[in-house]
Amino acid sequence: MMTPDSPSDRALTDLAEAMDGRLVRAFDDDWDSARAPWNLATDQRPVAVAYPAGPEDLRRILAAARADGHRVVVQPRGHGPSGDLAGCILIRTSAFDEIVIDQRRRVARVGSGVSWGALLSRLDGSGLVALAGSNPDVSVAGHVLGGGHSWFSRWLGIAARSIRAVELVDAGGEPRRITADSDPELLWALRGGGGLFGIVTTLEIDLYAAPDLFGGTIVFPRPPQGPSSGASRRSWRMPRPS
Repeated sequence: MMTPDSPSDRALTDLAEAMDGRLVRAFDDDWDSARAPWNLATDQRPVAVAYPAGPEDLRRILAAARADGHRVVVQPRGHGPSGDLAGCILIRTSAFDEIVIDQRRRVARVGSGVSWGALLSRLDGSGLVALAGSNPDVSVAGHVLGGGHSWFSRWLGIAARSIRAVELVDAGGEPRRITADSDPELLWALRGGGGLFGIVTTLEIDLYAAPDLFGGTIVFPRPPQGPSSGASRRSWRMPRPS
């Protein structure tokens, strides 16, 4: 088992001391809860779980990963689990929890740790809607960066098309803001490319005028029970609506 004095992981020990956030490792009491995904059927075993407090911590994490030869993977709220995290530093972006709604411009500024449930609660009563999926616990960032099918996809397309700007820390540890003006090709790639191009800290996404929504339930009467075979078998007909 890894210990704080393992010479092969000296960079991780230094990282734990330098971070403003927290680095959880196998000898910590909350290791099992920190590494667990949303779906507990997958046993994730990274070398460490990082809770960065801001972009500077992300720069430190990337530097430590390079120094010790580790990979990094981002999993904001535990969705998208993987049993192949050996040699990985698992990053949780829960501290990136900013939500700013600009009703005039119809834009939401959302941190990468924000869930759809949190954003939709803030939109309640605004007359605006975002291209959310069906699970309120999934992060906004994970959903839209992966393409994102929505209740409104047939009307407005996939959620990725609503991305207006992305703020991230790139592989070199540099913070960047990506827009259609600054880097149209990278913005195009981020709309569906997930976390392949950097660690996203904040998104700006389009909001839309909320349509009238209708819902309901169709219930059919249960057919009468009768013999399953023989001459006494009964036919059954759906009643006509009154």
